[in-house]
This record gives sequence, structure tokens and C-alpha cells, in this order.
Amino acid sequence: MQESLYILISGRDRDGIDLVGQCLSGEDGLDIKVRLLSGGLPDPLFGLSPLPDILILALGADWEQDLESIYARPPGDKTQIVVVAREENAQLMRMAMQAGVRDFYSYPIPEAELIACLRRVGKDRQGQPHQATGDGVMTAVINANGGSGASLISCNIAHIMAQRLEKKVALLDMDLQFGSLSAHLNLEPRESIVDALAKVNDMDIMALEGYMTKHASGLRLLSSNYQFMPQPWTVSVPELRKLLKLVKSAYGQIVLDLPRVIDPFTNTVIEEVDNILIVLEQRITHIRSAKRMLRIVTQELAVPQERIHLVVNRFDKRNPLLIEDVSQALEVESLMVIPNDYERVLEAVNMGIPL
Repeated sequence: MQESLYILISGRDRDGIDLVGQCLSGEDGLDIKVRLLSGGLPDPLFGLSPLPDILILALGADWEQDLESIYARPPGDKTQIVVVAREENAQLMRMAMQAGVRDFYSYPIPEAELIACLRRVGKDRQGQPHQATGDGVMTAVINANGGSGASLISCNIAHIMAQRLEKKVALLDMDLQFGSLSAHLNLEPRESIVDALAKVNDMDIMALEGYMTKHASGLRLLSSNYQFMPQPWTVSVPELRKLLKLVKSAYGQIVLDLPRVIDPFTNTVIEEVDNILIVLEQRITHIRSAKRMLRIVTQELAVPQERIHLVVNRFDKRNPLLIEDVSQALEVESLMVIPNDYERVLEAVNMGIPL
């Protein structure tokens, strides 16, 4: 019989605790307890035995003090932490991430998302076996023109998948020389994709997990290497195929951030993936580059058109080049559009907090 998930709702915000409790009332399989913090008790887990599987921390005006107590918890503490707060300021979110918070919500609480998050944590804690299913979906993201935002998009797509889907999600930084995904997530990887490729012939799913860096959201990152400048053409194509096959067997969704170059390394990845997102902006030069990349991918690499999706990033409705013009020039019926929000994106990247 499956054990109940022990959840502690705690904090100094009594109203916030009540709102969280209302969201979870009536849910099967949850053993919910409440602890209101007051006086000199800063640590919601102080003196508890056993510790809860999940701590839902309802933050109020003293949120900084509460997060500091969580940050000071011993490294071996396996309690997963979810934060619900009345504000979304950047300092609060950054501190929450540094404290290892699994997920972050603001009011009004998205009830379905919160419950889905708790269920994912429950599955992780049950220690479900890592079986090779071979059914992972791989999505590659590549710029049509330099600086179009493929890394930002790949990072945030993977982060959303990790938060919303009941599947294991991996993010692979395939730019061996100038990859930046670890900075987007404020992570400091100890292993890299180059290290994994060197050992892939002796690797299984459990060993692969050791090369991944875990983000608080549950997302796993296989990072590029900052220490030296590997040459993509020195990578063995058979070993690259083995690594991609292994990742696909271990994760339900895989997002790959590709460098803007056509060579044996990227060609191999493009041949293996299920979807390709080509990212461009509302500019003539970007349209020309996108047309050329479409031709290479469809004609020279023989990728079916239905696997290719075009994304117009930093869309501005005031741009004289209309989205209909871009669609017509590229001879496609539909485009995905991401609106321009430069300041918010810049802040997210600088702080290492996904959008």
C-alpha cells in the first residue's frame, strides 16, 4: 500500500496557512499538519521527528528570517520545500532558490499546479526505479541568427516542463565552447557533457544521473564545460549517439540547446531529436538566415517539415515587419510568438532565476 505524503504547512502568515490548507483539503494520500511560527521559533522544522516529506512555507512580512532558517538547515535534510508568498520580488525569489526551494507560488494559489507539484515530489520520494523506457521526447532549440534567444527559451521550456509535467526532465547544453545554461539557472556543475561523453561506453542510467546537476525545480542539467575549450569536431559521433540514447531512456522530456553551427556534432543531434525549434526575430536578416537553415535541415538533413517549428522571439507589434510578413516570407502557415520583455528577461538572466 502506498504511504501517505507527510506535508507540513508552516509560517507566520496565519491567513496564508489557511489558504494553503483549503487548497489541499479533500486530497487523498496527503497527511497534512499545520505549525504556526511565533516568538523565537524561526525554524519551522525545529524539534520535529519524523521530518515531513514536504514543507509548504507560507511567507509573510518576515520572509527573509524564515528563508534564512531554511538556508541554515543541514545538508542531509531531505525535506522538500515549497514556498507560497504574497509578493514576487526578485530578492525573495533569489533567496528562495538559494535555500533549495522546490517550487514557488504567489496568491491566488494555483491549486492544480500546487497539487501536481506535491504529487511529483511524492513519486520522487517513493524511489521509483530508473527503467530504460526509450520513450523520451527530445526537443532541440537553435538560433536562426546569432543572439535570437535560443538559450533563454530552451532553459525556460525545460523549467516549465519540470514544474508542470509528471515526467523527469533533462536540459542539455550542447554548446561545448560557450554554453551558458548553468548561469541561467544559477548552478555550478561539477561534471559536464564532455565528461559524460568520455565515459559513455561504461555508463548506465544510474551513472548518468551522477553527471547531472539538479535544479530546485527538479530539472536536471547536463552542462557544458567552463574549464577548457573542447573542439566539437573531436567528439565521437557514435559516442554522442550513445549518450543521446541513454538520456532518452532515462528522461521523459529532454531539451537541447544547440549552437548555431552546422557540423557533424549538431547534425547528429538534429537527426536524433523529435522536434526542432528555430528561433528568429522580426528582422530581414533573421528571415534570410531562417530560410537558409530551413533548407539545410529539410533538404540536406532530410528532417520532415512537421518536426520543425519556427519561433519569433522578442515580438513587437509596433514593428513594421508584421508577423504575417514573416510567415509569408518563410512559407509557413503558423509561427510561435514570444513577446518582447527585455527588462524582465535581463533581470532573470542576471539573477539566474527562470522566468
